[in-house]
Amino acid sequence: MEEYLKVSEVIDWQHPQIREGAKQIASGYETPTAIAKACFEWVRDEIRHSYDYQMSPVTCRASDLLQHKTGYCYAKSHLLSS
Repeated sequence: MEEYLKVSEVIDWQHPQIREGAKQIASGYETPTAIAKACFEWVRDEIRHSYDYQMSPVTCRASDLLQHKTGYCYAKSHLLSS
């Protein structure tokens, strides 16, 4: 399982903003399922799809997506994976 939990160029889950955001989203939830649902809903509702909103820049790295609050589906999945 450790192979799948490693930091990568695009899934940079150790970035301080990602870690802090994850803590905030997870607070108040007790089960892994509830936390995963809350994270999914946050990314879905708070990160705008670049094409739908005609936003730039085109992001890929999870931390860039979090910073700019926009990305395509694949970038949104990078943040959710983080």
